[in-house]
Amino acid sequence: MIKIVIFALFGVVLVVLLREQKAGIAFLLSLAVGLVLMFSVLNYTEILLDGLRVLQGYFDSSGYYIKLIIKMIGITYLCEFGTQVCKDVGQGAIAMQIEMMGKIMVLVTGLPIVLAVLEQIMLFEG
Repeated sequence: MIKIVIFALFGVVLVVLLREQKAGIAFLLSLAVGLVLMFSVLNYTEILLDGLRVLQGYFDSSGYYIKLIIKMIGITYLCEFGTQVCKDVGQGAIAMQIEMMGKIMVLVTGLPIVLAVLEQIMLFEG
């Protein structure tokens, strides 16, 4: 984690220094640093997937709900990345739209999980 933070801070310093003179290059550098950071976190997805496999044992054997959870996590990360890129270039309105659409997509994607939980609650009450 220390290497990731140092890389991010180094990238930020370069972006700030370049922003005044070459805004286009600064934006591309910012985007590249963000992508490198995002992909560096992907190395840790195996730990997350192991945890999700354990959760799968509590649900169905087809992995349907786990796929939904992974999809929801992916939507969240992509929207956050897109939002931050838009904010970096001064497009706050577009960033807000990405956030809103991301929230709606997570809710729609997670609806089957909510319904399954409610169904289980109703079975225990009935």
